[in-house]
Amino acid sequence: MIRLEYLKTKKARLLTSLNFLKRCRDHDIIPTCVKISPKKDIKHSGRILHQASKSRATQSPVTVVNLSKQTLDKQTVEILKKGLNFAPAPSKLPFEDIICNVEECLHKNHVTKEESEAIRQDVSYVLRRSKLPRQNISRQESVALKHLRNNEDLTVLRADKGNATVVMDTSDYDSKITEILSDNSVYKKVNKDPTSKVLTETKLLINKYSSKLNLDIKSLVPSCSKPPKLYGLPKIHKQDVPLRPIVSQIDSPTYKLAKFLSKILSPLRGHTKSFVKDSYQFVNDIKHLKLTDNDIMVSFDVQSLFTNLPVLDCIEIVRGKLKDNKMPIEYAELLKHCLTSGYLMWKDEFYIQVDGVAMGSPVSPVVADIFMEDFEVRALSSPTIRPLIYKRYVYDTFTILNKNKTSAFLNHLNSINNKIQFTIELEANNSLAFLDILVIRNPDNTLGHTVYRKPTHTDRYLNGKSHHHPVQLATVGKSLLQRAQHLCDADHLEAELQHVRRALTINSLPVPRQHRKNQMKPPTVERQPAILPYVKGVTDRIGNILKKVSIKTIYKPHKKVSQFLRPIKSNIPLQQAGVYKLNCDCGLSYIGQTKRSIGTRVKEHVSDVRNRRASKSAVCEHALDKPGHYIRFDKPQILAREDRYIPRLIREAIEIKKHPNFNREDGWNLSNTWDPLLKNMKSHVRDHTAGPQDTVSAFCRHPERYARQLRNRWR
Repeated sequence: MIRLEYLKTKKARLLTSLNFLKRCRDHDIIPTCVKISPKKDIKHSGRILHQASKSRATQSPVTVVNLSKQTLDKQTVEILKKGLNFAPAPSKLPFEDIICNVEECLHKNHVTKEESEAIRQDVSYVLRRSKLPRQNISRQESVALKHLRNNEDLTVLRADKGNATVVMDTSDYDSKITEILSDNSVYKKVNKDPTSKVLTETKLLINKYSSKLNLDIKSLVPSCSKPPKLYGLPKIHKQDVPLRPIVSQIDSPTYKLAKFLSKILSPLRGHTKSFVKDSYQFVNDIKHLKLTDNDIMVSFDVQSLFTNLPVLDCIEIVRGKLKDNKMPIEYAELLKHCLTSGYLMWKDEFYIQVDGVAMGSPVSPVVADIFMEDFEVRALSSPTIRPLIYKRYVYDTFTILNKNKTSAFLNHLNSINNKIQFTIELEANNSLAFLDILVIRNPDNTLGHTVYRKPTHTDRYLNGKSHHHPVQLATVGKSLLQRAQHLCDADHLEAELQHVRRALTINSLPVPRQHRKNQMKPPTVERQPAILPYVKGVTDRIGNILKKVSIKTIYKPHKKVSQFLRPIKSNIPLQQAGVYKLNCDCGLSYIGQTKRSIGTRVKEHVSDVRNRRASKSAVCEHALDKPGHYIRFDKPQILAREDRYIPRLIREAIEIKKHPNFNREDGWNLSNTWDPLLKNMKSHVRDHTAGPQDTVSAFCRHPERYARQLRNRWR
């Protein structure tokens, strides 16, 4: 009996090793654990094969895809290989951000005055004696980043799948976006920015239903609305590299309302057997299935689901589900507004979306799920074709049915709604991919499963040399290990673990020894966490200081490679909230903050000067008291972009202390503990003041003419 158990264990180990070697063969990898002997004993053959095995085992896939006509130099390729989420070590300490976040954290957690002052003293001590961390990129790579940003002929962006970095000719990228927008059945060009109109309609609608639905207009409408921005991600795995259109809805007039509705409507989905929440659930659903010889695994995928969704049908389906669940029907009216007021901006031009929903809106995936569940109820009610199993995640499906009925079932699906059309993919080599899982038909017709990676997958994750907090770097390996243990069966687990270890080594990431279950931590006082830019040896020490008052610290990278490059989204610089500065030729400046767009606030300053309203504006008062001074209304400086109210006030107070100014007040009551630090920062500030050669007087003798010139310029 003992001998039999030993042989079974040995057989399992041999099968695991064979599966691992098969995976290595399929991926053209020679692992370091394999010793290769040549047929003939050639001189130096052992050394050559040993070096080949080492290099092949650590060889990484292509992570930088250059589709442009320009040749990239070595330094440019090297910095792009690190990934767009790679964080270079900061070359300047972000004192303002650290002070602002510490002050905000103390304020929102209602820390006592004595404890707050003690923390300020400790943090100030750390900052005054802080040193810059060691650089993790070379000077040549830093210069290459600057050249990439200044090169308007190149566009750098992330691939749609696989995490590769793609370099395209800007003209090629623009032409592909233009081709997408030329589809008149989806997009229609308009002559005017619809932002103000959509914002007004959003406010009116929220006010209309605020009492019945208990809505708060301040939390559902952005104070500084911006138009949604279109950009594209290249599908490098397809011919001619088309772009996947994405519409960034952040800060758009309906963004917060759509986010709110996604939470309200989410409980209406997920009540069908076909619904797949995630990969873990899918594995649990299929691991006990057994097929027959006549069964086949098939994937039916919806073509361009989001842009082809019939909006009015979606609204009616949601309306019916709200009635069935005895929820307020008014939510359907709010949803209708979000879905029918879709528009976007591309290169200062505006387009409305004729039908479909935007891929980028928070409510779009929820609406898509609700529609597809209603669609599937009709599709699966056919008495002639009944799949053994039908599972769907958004627009990807996994189906098992009789091999002779695949074409009939495809035709049946495509006949239900002419806008919802499916493509078909049959199993190949007894396997079929679904999400990040490769489902494998075993010889006994049971189903095996392991992690699936697309051919374009690069195995590139967060680089271990990135200036991220060590906990964030360690999380990558832990999450990959956890995924392997949940998604792989016993026959494929060891091969996947080997692959994970190899990928982590390539990315210079720590390899966890084993996955430990999360241990229960002792309960602590729940307080709002502090969010600090990570600077090694500085903010981690500040995090330890905040622990004294039970405040957890979340670290974010100060700046990533993607932020050093030219943005791919259209941008209007002054159409954002934050802290700004207006310079005067006398050497003084005005520091202000606004929750609306900075451009709007500057126009109000111009109006105050034109109408001589000195009581309302320190800028107007300065212009009246100092006739002939030149204030640069046409070139306001953005000191900080900030949507949150308290951090904006704190940042304004910091900038007032840093710059010589003619402000009437100092703003937020900032502790004097920061004064020595801010005084040192003040000595390094260079004010770019205006001069008569650049602009006319802010007040001068013709304020009306000056205001008119500014209005014409901003148009």
